[in-house]
Amino acid sequence: MKTRLLLFVLFTMSFSALSANKFIQGEGKFLAKSEDSLSFVKTQLLARSIQDILTKEMTSMGLDTAFFWEKYNEKFENYFSPIQENLKTKYKIGTPKVTKYLTESYAKAVRTKRLKLNAKYGRLNRVITSYSIKNVSTSMNVPNSRFMKIQAKVNRKQLYKIFRRFTSHEDQRTYKKLFVTLDFNLNNTTWNDVGVEVESDFSSVVLNHWKKLLEEKLKGIVEEVEITDLSTRESLQDFYKAPVEAFTGVDTENSSSDESELSQSLWLRVKTNIHKTAEDVLLKNRKFRVGGDFILLDLRNKKLVAFHDFIEETPRFNYEKSHKLSSDLATLVYRLPTAEFNKLDKTVSRLPKRNHYIYLNLKNLNNIAEVFAIKELLINKGFSYNFQPVIQSFTGTEGKITLNFRGSGEQVQQVLWSLQESRINKEKIITFESSENPFSITLVEKVLEEAKEEQVIKKDRLKPKERKSPKRIDKISPKGKEKTEFI
Repeated sequence: MKTRLLLFVLFTMSFSALSANKFIQGEGKFLAKSEDSLSFVKTQLLARSIQDILTKEMTSMGLDTAFFWEKYNEKFENYFSPIQENLKTKYKIGTPKVTKYLTESYAKAVRTKRLKLNAKYGRLNRVITSYSIKNVSTSMNVPNSRFMKIQAKVNRKQLYKIFRRFTSHEDQRTYKKLFVTLDFNLNNTTWNDVGVEVESDFSSVVLNHWKKLLEEKLKGIVEEVEITDLSTRESLQDFYKAPVEAFTGVDTENSSSDESELSQSLWLRVKTNIHKTAEDVLLKNRKFRVGGDFILLDLRNKKLVAFHDFIEETPRFNYEKSHKLSSDLATLVYRLPTAEFNKLDKTVSRLPKRNHYIYLNLKNLNNIAEVFAIKELLINKGFSYNFQPVIQSFTGTEGKITLNFRGSGEQVQQVLWSLQESRINKEKIITFESSENPFSITLVEKVLEEAKEEQVIKKDRLKPKERKSPKRIDKISPKGKEKTEFI
């Protein structure tokens, strides 16, 4: 019995795996020109076949394929526009020096460049786990028309990511300030050994150069880079120690309080260790071991964004000229984190954006399945705005959903209005209680024709069958006696 059960489970798992990774058929078409090479034509046909497969798979996933390809083409044109401008300059288009030959050459160059880049743009082939070319043919009527048929398996998870990347309406999160704090830890040395009288003479040089670098790298992401003084550092420490819950109710977008500014900022804390390991009085030089680390904090949620340990260096500097000693050591300290600082723009841009939420009231419900159907519909229709509906309550006929989203309220309302008369099952569709309020959803009955037929069949089955009474036939037997039969 156990063996049979195990075989059944393995068969079910294998069948599920095959269903999840089924082959999809795709077809590509391309109108070639005489100058196109065979490899160029094959690349174009394969790219178009993959696009056909992605369209079919996105459709089966309930994604808006027309919107995806619209955004895809729009972003490609933005990407290709400067390339086309460079080609115009190269072939002197729009200048008195342009000739017929240059114009024709430009048209060929633009076509070839556009098709080559479009075939690779977005790296759409990443979603294909495997494929095979089934057929390549040429049109009998139009010899330059080429066709390709392939079958391929698609990684749906990867396809979701690509769909989101091209259709997302999220604006990049921006920050009020990046606070920069630098702490030194001196070991077996003094600031006089470093070549300065006080710490600020050394740190100010390093911090000012870091500030210029960070302002350039985080332009458009951070409004201001601020070097912290003692007072600002104390405010940051107090704010960082406070629980996150203390500020979750603050309207950070409209408030002008200090807490609001801090909650929309980042804090970069750099620690540098300077250890004097040796000193040669005769040669007048000192050997140091310099290292440290930095951490980057998101003050909105008090979470660590990035951290890095510096690779220690052991330089030896001549100390006859104090200014040169401090300058060389400051250059070394400045250089330690710069490679990681140059990556902070990408690190910060990947941070999660601020989520908003609204409440949706649901009415005229029959069961909890209808609530889940509305939830799934919201996820599919609001994919571009990262709709994350959460069922809050269900009382039998009414329910409430909290809808988390990214983007503006107007964009979300447009998506909600588009749900008008959307079907959640065979019996009901979505309507709105008011033409001015898309946040109150009422389900109304609108049975599909096929569902009506099913209902009629069910009713017929439930009707008790009529029992027919037997008919009586009287017959005369050969002996003259009556004989009664029932049929």
